[in-house]
Amino acid sequence: ESNNEAFYSGDIPWFTTQELIDSWVFCSNRSITKSALENSAAKLFPPDTVLLAIYAAPTVGRLAILAKESAFNQACCGFVVGDDISKEYLFLFLYENRNKLNSIADGTAQKNLSVGKMRMFDVLIPTGEIMTLWRNIAEPLFDAIRTDSETAHILSRQRDALLPLLMNEQVSVGELIKFLCNSSTIKLIELYKEIPGKTPEDDGIIPIVKLFLSMFFILANCLSVMHNMETNPL
Repeated sequence: ESNNEAFYSGDIPWFTTQELIDSWVFCSNRSITKSALENSAAKLFPPDTVLLAIYAAPTVGRLAILAKESAFNQACCGFVVGDDISKEYLFLFLYENRNKLNSIADGTAQKNLSVGKMRMFDVLIPTGEIMTLWRNIAEPLFDAIRTDSETAHILSRQRDALLPLLMNEQVSVGELIKFLCNSSTIKLIELYKEIPGKTPEDDGIIPIVKLFLSMFFILANCLSVMHNMETNPL
């Protein structure tokens, strides 16, 4: 029941097709309650579920991978992979066949796929040996993409939260620098450590992160000075 606002006051991520961005998804625009799960067709799906948009071509075929346990609306279809296929392989297979998926969508007002059609859709699955080789190559790359995407997501949320405070002079540039140094650098390094075989110190990522943040701080300082010059001309 999309018009039942009581269902949307919880903390369970609930995705729509507009939020499928052909990458990992971390945070949905709306969240639902446990009551919504118990009193609707919505279901919880585990992390690493591959999502596929099945309604309204050309939205049909849009993809995402869940970063954490989530639910989604009926315009999405979720695939939980088994041991014989990796999520990375399924994601790229569906991505490669997006045009084919759109071609088999049908309907009058809008072109849709059905869950039944997706169950009949053939997926080419390599042998176990080839899939193992595939995992060894693809999984580290996807892990790196996930880390970069989560880092961008964190920085974007911090920017959206802090920039209005900076522009309204509720915090100073110095306070902003101190906050970001104590949070972003540490979080970025923690995320980098999650990549298999990666060591921030050995790879020199710490200086890179600090350089990136320093450049950001310099830019923020310049913008603040320009703002002050505009509001308080000589």
